[in-house]
Amino acid sequence: EYKKEKDRLLEAVKYSMEFYHNNLLKNDAALSYLEKRGVGEVAIGSFFLGLAPKTNFELKNHLRELGYTNDEMYKAGLLYEKNGDFLDRFRNRLIIPIMDINNSPIAFGARAIIDGQIPKYLNSPDSSIYNKSSVLFGLSRAKDAIKDEDGVIIMEGYFDVISAQVNGVKNAVASCGTALTPQHIKLLSRYTTSRRIFLAFDQDAAGRKA
Repeated sequence: EYKKEKDRLLEAVKYSMEFYHNNLLKNDAALSYLEKRGVGEVAIGSFFLGLAPKTNFELKNHLRELGYTNDEMYKAGLLYEKNGDFLDRFRNRLIIPIMDINNSPIAFGARAIIDGQIPKYLNSPDSSIYNKSSVLFGLSRAKDAIKDEDGVIIMEGYFDVISAQVNGVKNAVASCGTALTPQHIKLLSRYTTSRRIFLAFDQDAAGRKA
């Protein structure tokens, strides 16, 4: 029963990723925003970037039509509860799918795209299919390069990693909105025998502290 439920949650996340991605491809303003940030068609397609609609219920209604319940969507981190109702967790944000080591989507990072939108980044909550303390963004794509280079570069943000990987720095990963953890180090140790880990965080107070 546990495996059956877990598979349902993973499927819901996969269908959500496709929904967000198709929504982005129809939105010229969001595509232009990404282009200005140096994120072109290759990155959008390779990382399956998406866009969450502005409404509260669009994803929920889409998944309901596919047979998923509010409870399943909530457990997958796609909805949140407010005043007894379930609403889409991500609204009017760029969506960055977070993949497991086999390149299957398990969660999302969501970036604000309008001024004053707080917080700047909103991430999926921990769930039965996602634990941010033991997941590194970009690792499914970077693992072979980490083996070849016998080293890994840990960056601070999703778009840092996307830019790096698209431009040839294939062994770059990022923590998913959390501090570097012992689980992250243990995970990376599987792919670099010398365990060479380079930190390339932002040169601001938060980056230096991290």
